[in-house]
Amino acid sequence: MIIKKEQKEILDSMLGRVNEEYDRTEGGLFYDNLAPASIEMEKIYKVLEYVFLNSFAETATGEYLDNIAKEVGIFRREATKAKGIVTIKGIVGTIVPIGTKVASDTYIFLTTEEKQIQNNGEVSVPIESEFSGKIYNIPTNTIVNFPITIPGLHSVNNKQGTTDGYNGETDEELRERYYFKVREPVTSGNIYHYKKWALEVEGVGGVKIFPLWNGAGTVKVVIVNSEIQTADEDLLRRVRSYLEDVRPIGATVTVISATNKTISITGTAKISKNVDFEEVKSIFNIAIKEYLKKVGFKQDYVSYAQIGNILLNIQGVVDYNNLQINGGVLNVQLQAEEIPKLLNITLQKEVV
Repeated sequence: MIIKKEQKEILDSMLGRVNEEYDRTEGGLFYDNLAPASIEMEKIYKVLEYVFLNSFAETATGEYLDNIAKEVGIFRREATKAKGIVTIKGIVGTIVPIGTKVASDTYIFLTTEEKQIQNNGEVSVPIESEFSGKIYNIPTNTIVNFPITIPGLHSVNNKQGTTDGYNGETDEELRERYYFKVREPVTSGNIYHYKKWALEVEGVGGVKIFPLWNGAGTVKVVIVNSEIQTADEDLLRRVRSYLEDVRPIGATVTVISATNKTISITGTAKISKNVDFEEVKSIFNIAIKEYLKKVGFKQDYVSYAQIGNILLNIQGVVDYNNLQINGGVLNVQLQAEEIPKLLNITLQKEVV
């Protein structure tokens, strides 16, 4: 194990090896010659610690974790671009080339097929985001701009939201897949194998496998997306297609999305004077969503105690009263195919 050493500790150790008959104080020959060396040695210790920590899957990050995972055939899932359809209106016969830029107020998308304005003065054109990431999953009626004016094209709009944009796999997600690979006994067509296959598809964040769910030779695969939310039809299609290619001959595979178990939270937060209650509510809302994300497909209940603990840990909150989840003061049970989804939080305040 690498022992981290600070510059002062290194310098004191080296000065301690100098005979006491010589001047070892600052400004003396030995001190002034050893001090620069101790600074450089501290840097070396830091590099050694960095290399040491990145030699193990538990503490490795970034490209070092990538290299460890590659040794067992696990590769980091890349970010994907969001896709959608826009309706472009303009002069009949005008060509909309591939790569035409359309945009919301913030994000740019490019057309992926060449289209021509039809006799009704409009045409539907497929698009994908300029770059990858979930931030490009934007709602309806937001792609309304042409960043560059194009003769013959008058307006653009997306009647449906863009989907299928995912961030690249995080270190923790990759580490979890690595551990699954090295710890779970994957054999041809067993439940671990189906889980491994499903997790290899970009955008999948969690999987549950139900063998023999509808008789011999049947397998149900229930998935969530990388945000631990219900999977859209495009993600389901891609998982079905991939499993169809890799599944054992004779197996009948059904791929569906997890279903939502709505969570409503009510209660009164007892707060100190001069505490911004709106900020308390905002922090609580964000923290609850993060907690529910961790719970999804990991445990079969939402913990009443954990919800209360999250509230108590917000700065300025002294206590709470009449805290309820879905109208009760007990854990909320989740069925095998359910994930929790926050519906609303109704929080009152009491200044104490």
